[in-house]
Amino acid sequence: MRCWTYKGHRCEISEDADDDVIKLWHTVVTPDGKMLTADISPYCGDPRVVEMWIDAGYPGRISCAPLDRGDLERIGPMNKLTAVVLFGRRI
Repeated sequence: MRCWTYKGHRCEISEDADDDVIKLWHTVVTPDGKMLTADISPYCGDPRVVEMWIDAGYPGRISCAPLDRGDLERIGPMNKLTAVVLFGRRI
């Protein structure tokens, strides 16, 4: 299990080991105490990808698969235009 703090968020990557595969779960506790499960690929163990997910405004899936580094690079940091175009919400 890896734990760290990023921009006031408590981040955790934990392992779920099976006989032939290890999947990773990405959990984030926001500064206001809300616990979120990041919809990030269970094969990605890079903490920077979790940080990119936070910077992007906690996005959900944009296709049938969980988000990966490439998706988060395309989304980029959350801004007002990104929020409206991708998620139909104003911030």
